[in-house]
Amino acid sequence: MLTVPEADQLELVNHLAEIAAEHGIELYSCCNDHLVGGRVKKAHCVDRDLLADLFDLNAGLYRIKSTRKQCGCCESIDIGMYDTCPHACIYCYANAGSKASKNYLNHDPDSPALISGMEAGDNDE
Repeated sequence: MLTVPEADQLELVNHLAEIAAEHGIELYSCCNDHLVGGRVKKAHCVDRDLLADLFDLNAGLYRIKSTRKQCGCCESIDIGMYDTCPHACIYCYANAGSKASKNYLNHDPDSPALISGMEAGDNDE
Protein backbone atom coordinates (compact mmCIF):
# COMPACT_ATOMS: atom_id res chain seq x y z
CA MET A 1 0.00 0.00 0.00
CA LEU A 2 1.29 3.42 -0.96
CA THR A 3 1.35 5.99 1.84
CA VAL A 4 1.13 9.58 0.61
CA PRO A 5 2.10 12.34 3.05
CA GLU A 6 -0.81 14.55 4.12
CA ALA A 7 0.89 17.64 2.69
CA ASP A 8 1.00 15.98 -0.75
CA GLN A 9 -2.63 14.88 -0.41
CA LEU A 10 -3.64 18.43 0.44
CA GLU A 11 -1.71 19.86 -2.51
CA LEU A 12 -3.38 17.42 -4.90
CA VAL A 13 -6.90 17.90 -3.52
CA ASN A 14 -6.54 21.69 -3.70
CA HIS A 15 -5.43 21.40 -7.33
CA LEU A 16 -8.42 19.13 -8.06
CA ALA A 17 -10.72 21.62 -6.31
CA GLU A 18 -9.42 24.41 -8.55
CA ILE A 19 -10.11 22.33 -11.67
CA ALA A 20 -13.54 21.38 -10.35
CA ALA A 21 -14.41 25.03 -9.60
CA GLU A 22 -13.49 26.03 -13.16
CA HIS A 23 -16.22 23.65 -14.30
CA GLY A 24 -18.81 24.69 -11.71
CA ILE A 25 -18.28 21.59 -9.58
CA GLU A 26 -17.79 21.54 -5.82
CA LEU A 27 -15.32 19.05 -4.32
CA TYR A 28 -16.16 17.14 -1.14
CA SER A 29 -14.12 14.87 1.13
CA CYS A 30 -15.48 12.04 3.26
CA CYS A 31 -13.62 10.61 6.27
CA ASN A 32 -10.52 12.68 5.51
CA ASP A 33 -11.10 15.83 7.52
CA HIS A 34 -7.50 16.97 6.97
CA LEU A 35 -8.54 17.66 3.34
CA VAL A 36 -11.57 19.78 4.25
CA GLY A 37 -11.18 23.54 3.98
CA GLY A 38 -11.08 26.28 1.39
CA ARG A 39 -12.81 24.90 -1.70
CA VAL A 40 -13.09 21.38 -0.29
CA LYS A 41 -16.24 20.76 1.73
CA LYS A 42 -17.16 18.03 4.23
CA ALA A 43 -19.05 15.18 2.55
CA HIS A 44 -22.01 13.36 4.07
CA CYS A 45 -23.49 10.27 2.42
CA VAL A 46 -26.61 10.88 4.50
CA ASP A 47 -26.70 14.65 4.97
CA ARG A 48 -29.34 15.65 7.53
CA ASP A 49 -29.20 19.35 6.64
CA LEU A 50 -29.71 18.66 2.94
CA LEU A 51 -32.56 16.23 3.65
CA ALA A 52 -34.15 18.74 6.01
CA ASP A 53 -33.99 21.45 3.33
CA LEU A 54 -35.31 19.17 0.58
CA PHE A 55 -38.20 17.72 2.55
CA ASP A 56 -38.97 20.52 5.01
CA LEU A 57 -37.86 18.47 8.04
CA ASN A 58 -36.43 19.48 11.39
CA ALA A 59 -32.72 18.59 11.07
CA GLY A 60 -32.42 18.57 14.88
CA LEU A 61 -34.50 15.40 15.02
CA TYR A 62 -31.72 13.39 13.39
CA ARG A 63 -28.44 12.69 15.15
CA ILE A 64 -25.01 12.24 13.63
CA LYS A 65 -24.13 8.55 13.73
CA SER A 66 -20.74 7.88 12.20
CA THR A 67 -20.06 4.62 10.44
CA ARG A 68 -16.30 5.29 10.17
CA LYS A 69 -13.75 7.62 11.73
CA GLN A 70 -14.44 11.25 10.69
CA CYS A 71 -17.78 10.25 9.10
CA GLY A 72 -20.39 12.99 9.25
CA CYS A 73 -23.48 11.01 8.27
CA CYS A 74 -26.69 11.13 10.20
CA GLU A 75 -28.46 8.06 11.46
CA SER A 76 -30.17 6.09 8.70
CA ILE A 77 -31.53 2.68 7.82
CA ASP A 78 -30.43 0.82 4.71
CA ILE A 79 -33.36 -0.06 2.49
CA GLY A 80 -31.45 -2.19 0.03
CA MET A 81 -28.49 -4.44 -0.56
CA TYR A 82 -26.00 -5.01 -3.36
CA ASP A 83 -26.81 -7.74 -5.89
CA THR A 84 -30.57 -7.77 -5.31
CA CYS A 85 -32.04 -5.75 -8.18
CA PRO A 86 -33.22 -7.85 -11.13
CA HIS A 87 -33.15 -5.03 -13.70
CA ALA A 88 -29.48 -5.61 -14.74
CA CYS A 89 -28.79 -2.04 -15.85
CA ILE A 90 -25.29 -2.02 -17.37
CA TYR A 91 -24.22 1.17 -15.58
CA CYS A 92 -25.31 0.04 -12.10
CA TYR A 93 -22.63 -0.28 -9.41
CA ALA A 94 -24.93 -2.26 -7.12
CA ASN A 95 -24.97 -5.47 -9.15
CA ALA A 96 -21.57 -7.11 -9.48
CA GLY A 97 -22.62 -10.36 -11.09
CA SER A 98 -25.31 -12.83 -11.87
CA LYS A 99 -26.46 -13.50 -8.31
CA ALA A 100 -28.94 -10.59 -8.25
CA SER A 101 -31.84 -12.64 -9.62
CA LYS A 102 -31.28 -15.39 -7.04
CA ASN A 103 -30.98 -12.86 -4.23
CA TYR A 104 -34.11 -11.06 -5.41
CA LEU A 105 -36.07 -14.32 -5.27
CA ASN A 106 -34.79 -14.97 -1.71
CA HIS A 107 -35.84 -11.54 -0.41
CA ASP A 108 -36.87 -11.70 3.26
CA PRO A 109 -38.06 -8.39 4.74
CA ASP A 110 -37.55 -9.80 8.26
CA SER A 111 -33.86 -10.62 7.71
CA PRO A 112 -31.33 -7.94 8.78
CA ALA A 113 -29.54 -8.61 5.48
CA LEU A 114 -32.84 -8.67 3.52
CA ILE A 115 -32.06 -12.12 2.11
CA SER A 116 -33.30 -15.32 3.66
CA GLY A 117 -30.56 -17.23 5.47
CA MET A 118 -28.05 -14.35 5.47
CA GLU A 119 -26.90 -12.21 8.37
CA ALA A 120 -25.83 -8.59 8.14
CA GLY A 121 -22.25 -8.46 6.83
CA ASP A 122 -22.36 -11.87 5.07
CA ASN A 123 -22.14 -10.24 1.64
CA ASP A 124 -19.33 -7.80 2.57
CA GLU A 125 -16.26 -8.04 0.38
